[in-house]
Amino acid sequence: VQRWLCHPEMEKGFHLRGLVLKIACWPVYLLGTVLAVLAKEIPYIPTAKEAHRGQFLRQASVHLFYLTVYLVTLVYTLYHRLIQLPEGGLVLSSEAVWAMIGFATLSALMMCGAVFAAWDSLTLPAGKPWETIPVSELGRGGP
Repeated sequence: VQRWLCHPEMEKGFHLRGLVLKIACWPVYLLGTVLAVLAKEIPYIPTAKEAHRGQFLRQASVHLFYLTVYLVTLVYTLYHRLIQLPEGGLVLSSEAVWAMIGFATLSALMMCGAVFAAWDSLTLPAGKPWETIPVSELGRGGP
């Protein structure tokens, strides 16, 4: 359906912002899953579609916490493997440990994208984003 319901000139290309938004919303999905398992009722509250400035820590706190845990774990793992672990232990566990560090690093890079998006939201102009779109011209092949 996307092929027929989009503006080809304005919506072509790689949608990096949509990907970052999808990845950055994992705390919401996790909380929703936990509340569904606990059978908690949550009232439907429509959200205002307006730009809100100055909420960096509120938007990025979970992601910053994740990155902090990642960095502490990475430093501890490197310290433990390079200084404390005997050579026999290194040989037996090398591939699994580095693979898990690689997976965690990919996730941390995605969290960096979410933190950057939250930081970038500090410079958004206040107001309703759809007020700047010339809706009347979109149907006539305009911008």
